[in-house]
Order: sequence, then C-alpha cells, then structure tokens
Amino acid sequence: IVLMALAETVSVLSIVPFLSVLARPAIVHESYGLSKAYNALGFIDESSFIAALGLITMAVVVTSSAFKTLTFHLVGRFVHMLRQSLAVRLLSIYLYQPYEFFLTRNSSELSKNVLSEVDQTVFDLLQPLSMLIAQGLVALAIVLMVFLYDPRIALWIVVTVGVLYGLIYLLVRRRLIHIGRARQVADTS
Repeated sequence: IVLMALAETVSVLSIVPFLSVLARPAIVHESYGLSKAYNALGFIDESSFIAALGLITMAVVVTSSAFKTLTFHLVGRFVHMLRQSLAVRLLSIYLYQPYEFFLTRNSSELSKNVLSEVDQTVFDLLQPLSMLIAQGLVALAIVLMVFLYDPRIALWIVVTVGVLYGLIYLLVRRRLIHIGRARQVADTS
C-alpha cells in the first residue's frame, strides 16, 4: 500500500512537467531539468520532445494504475481470506462446545454469527477500513506533495475536504445507525 501511494504520487508528479511543456513549449529551454533531458536525449525540436514526454507520462500513469489495481486486488484477496479464516475459527469454536452449550443457545443465532455477522464485520468494517487506509495513504502522499509545493493551497484543500466529509458524516450518521439496527433485528428473526 505504501508503494502504491508512492506510485500514485509519482504518477501525479509526472503530469506536471508534461502539462507545463504543453502549455508553453519554451519552458523546455528555461527549466533546468527539462533542458538537461532535452539535450541529453538529443532532441532537435520541441514537438518531438513534447511527444516523448507525453508517452513517458502516459507510461508512468498506466503503470501506476496497473500497480494500484494489483494492490487493490491483493487487499481484496486478503480481506476474503480473513473472512474465511474468521468463519472457520468461529465454527470450530462452536463445534468444540459441550452439548449443554447448544441447549441454552438458539441455533439460528449461532448460524447467523457464522454466516452473517462475520460477513458484516469483514465486508462492512474491515474491507472499507483497508480501502480507507490505502486511499488515505495516497491522499496523504499527494497532500504532502502539495504542501511542499504550496502550503497555503494544501491547507485550503485539507480544510475544505475535511469540512465536506464532516458534513456528509453528520448528515448520514443517524440513517446509518437506523439501518444497522434494522439489519440486526432482521437477522435475528
């Protein structure tokens, strides 16, 4: 996930020089890094350099996206394997209980725990949490990059997005609590 965050940051960073050169081709000769690359690679005109820079940028973005896809696949696989592991462990605990345990418990409650509650825990808590961590690291890396570039813009972005997420959370919180309670009642009946 950390490598994915770095790859996403490099992907975003790779777009900036390309857009700068595309907007103003003369910057190739004014920017130290771009002029050094232009001369070292032996380009004779700016249009061929822009095309090569565009291809490199595209390759970086596609590679970063492929790596992100692979990372999300691996995170999803981890979550599914965790689900299977938790369900098996819970079922194993139930199977090793003495007979009296089953006399005092409702069998539908036990099967709900193995089948439904494990899924709820994994798919409604652990999977979103793992995606939040993954996307949070990407966002953190990009925000740090923007902070290095312009701290005022980065602070403004962080405050604006934070306020928007806070408002969304406050608007949907009661509804989510109500839905969660209704699901629990429906699962036990």
